[in-house]
Amino acid sequence: MTDRPAEALGQFRLVDGYVDALPWRYSEDPAAYYCHIRAVAARFAAKEPQPAA
Repeated sequence: MTDRPAEALGQFRLVDGYVDALPWRYSEDPAAYYCHIRAVAARFAAKEPQPAA
């Protein structure tokens, strides 16, 4: 992951449903690994300060 968790989370939304693709299939349980990494990105994105409106 990069230092831009909100952008990373946006990318996860685009690839949802493709957990059998690389790099997820390197894991023994690709769906679980994907969901874990996506959850980490979501937690970081929630902590990220929001820009002023």
